[in-house]
Amino acid sequence: MEEVANIENAGLSVFPIYQDGGYYLDYFKKPSQGSVDAKTAILAAERIGIPRGTTIYFAVDFDCYGYQIDTFIVPYFKKIKVCFNSSQNKKRCNVR
Repeated sequence: MEEVANIENAGLSVFPIYQDGGYYLDYFKKPSQGSVDAKTAILAAERIGIPRGTTIYFAVDFDCYGYQIDTFIVPYFKKIKVCFNSSQNKKRCNVR
């Protein structure tokens, strides 16, 4: 938990990005992947001391077609949003 405090005490800012995969389409085809990633990101934020209310960014790290965005990427982010808006998100982190 000292990591974020040390960074901020040095006059720097934290810009948290969660990415555990997301560099190929199949990653987003699993219906539960957004929920898994959201829960993991929230736990990681708690573990390293990310301040309450901080925005956590998620990445889609490949070029995809419009139909893939509508079919897989948007549902992935909707699952993330559900978790971030739930009581599991004790830090009340935001998602982008």
